[in-house]
Amino acid sequence: SELHYHPAEPATPEEIAVSRDRDNYEFVELLNIGPRSIDLIDAEFSDGIAFVFPPNTVLGAGARALVVRNEAAFTARYGELPEGLVIGQYSGRLSNDGEQVILTSNSAGDLHDFTYNDQAPWPTLPDGDGHSLVLVEPASGPDHAEPTSWLPHAKIGGAPGEDDNTIAPGSYLAWKNANGISNDGGDEDGDLIMNFAEYAMGTLPRSPDSGVLPRPM
Repeated sequence: SELHYHPAEPATPEEIAVSRDRDNYEFVELLNIGPRSIDLIDAEFSDGIAFVFPPNTVLGAGARALVVRNEAAFTARYGELPEGLVIGQYSGRLSNDGEQVILTSNSAGDLHDFTYNDQAPWPTLPDGDGHSLVLVEPASGPDHAEPTSWLPHAKIGGAPGEDDNTIAPGSYLAWKNANGISNDGGDEDGDLIMNFAEYAMGTLPRSPDSGVLPRPM
């Protein structure tokens, strides 16, 4: 439900004391969208990252769980989370350029097999600007391989273990991502309308719309 593959650089004294490597702040969040608890005893990440779920890993209906690259670094950034929410540390790291991720099960086969990317039409803000990649409507069981199933999380750093309903299609953040915009005050098309004003007026940030501006008498 949430993939933080290219976190922001460590900035606080607590983070820097633990690790200066931004990759150590990666995490992957899982969400059980089913009506019953599921046992992840025979599940594992076999591509992208490597992690075998330990025995007695049961995820309740509607519950979330996290696997992280470095638990000490994760705690320095996000604080102590409820006991049992962080299942463990994975080996390897998520590629900043996009890669295949496989979550598989010995009994059920591949649960998820998809390739994310850091280039449009995939959301681009998660590529180092501090946003995580989050499913738009995870409870609907979206296709993880479709770029339109994902948006950048509204919060810098994402919200591991929390509901992500703050993300909404049509939001300013979604509009910025769809148009490859990172600077609110920028003017990519040179029409003297800053990006945040283009969004407010419903004009295109990469197509001159100077006709909407008042003309001097």
